[in-house]
Amino acid sequence: MLFKIIRIALIMIVVVAVVLATPFFINNLETETLNESARANTPGNYVSLSQGITHYEMVGSDTAETVVLVHGFSVPYYIWDSAFYSLVARGYKVIRYDTYGRGFSDRLIIDYQQEVYDRQLFDLMDALKLNTPVHLIGLSFGGPVTTYFTAHHPEKIKTLTLIDPVVKPFKKPEWPELFTYYNTIAFGLSDFTNQSSDFLHPANFPGWNEKYKEQMKYRGFIRGLISTVYHYQVDPEVFKTIAKNKTPVFLIWGKQDPTVPFSDHTVLIETLHPRFLPVEDCGHLPHMEKPKIVMHELLDFLEKN
Repeated sequence: MLFKIIRIALIMIVVVAVVLATPFFINNLETETLNESARANTPGNYVSLSQGITHYEMVGSDTAETVVLVHGFSVPYYIWDSAFYSLVARGYKVIRYDTYGRGFSDRLIIDYQQEVYDRQLFDLMDALKLNTPVHLIGLSFGGPVTTYFTAHHPEKIKTLTLIDPVVKPFKKPEWPELFTYYNTIAFGLSDFTNQSSDFLHPANFPGWNEKYKEQMKYRGFIRGLISTVYHYQVDPEVFKTIAKNKTPVFLIWGKQDPTVPFSDHTVLIETLHPRFLPVEDCGHLPHMEKPKIVMHELLDFLEKN
């Protein structure tokens, strides 16, 4: 009798395991490993840093002032395409890179805390021999990355520009991290693949979602995003440090931002006292939706500082 009960219990466990595993394996887009072979025909350059390999692009004269662009939560450095080439055309040396876990940079098997992103940027600047202060620009989640870096390494920063930055701590899911990872892969990938929702007028950017999916096929992408939500501590105290150091700050924000509320700008106005550009008829990516307005004001800010 006992043997029969055990057998039934084992069968039930197997059935439950199969039921749970099926949607995970069916919907999982991460089927490839990001390695040297996968990177062989990609644009840009690669450098091995203390935590892993970083994908980056650098264009411009060594004697020019340097601008470093830090992308947002999940869309890698191609999100800077238009701004990158506009800045290069204006005579700046411009650097953009994929943060760990995104694009073609390494997927790290560690907790994605603020020190991880800080070390990556510090190592990259060191590897590229950026020995004079740079103009640092952070978009969305690039906001906390760049404000943390600016507060902790003020000697490396000439100006800081924030575009629709994240200013509040992430709301962690109530479930354990592993369950959130399983649930995202099995049932929630659409939350990441619909990147067009960042635009107020997504029809103006055809193919945006498809381009995003390229990075999703490499193992470790979703884990990196989820780890960031659970372990990255967005710290508003760094704003006070930046203000104390008197770093020139430019804040740009789309007034109809559906991703990071426009109203969040008030905390930065009160603490950083930045130059401020609210952009009308614009969503989360004003440098793309209103490039003429944004680049005109950005270049003016950079050249006056």
